[in-house]
Amino acid sequence: MGQQNPIATQNLPAPYVVCPASETTPLGSAGVAGNLLIGLLVVPLTTSPGEVQISDGGTNEEVFAGGASSVASLVPFFIPWNAPSVNGGYSVVTGANVKVYAFGNFSF
Repeated sequence: MGQQNPIATQNLPAPYVVCPASETTPLGSAGVAGNLLIGLLVVPLTTSPGEVQISDGGTNEEVFAGGASSVASLVPFFIPWNAPSVNGGYSVVTGANVKVYAFGNFSF
């Protein structure tokens, strides 16, 4: 499971949660609507990383499809979201060979 880390970064002044590869990581307490997800820093571990999904209490959104040769390099990239959860707490679902740092304000 991911770890909460309250250290702010220079460009993203918010706490973040580390979401390891091949896991479902809750962003805060389960079932808490209203948590703000600012965005996801996606870190591909190979040039063929797995997909990344956001779950909001049962509604899944694919935000990165991943797949064979889906990235040209291992440079991390940011996916902005800037929305509060509506149906419950957010979770991030990662496929193989991809790690995510989820930035936002989450209830723990």
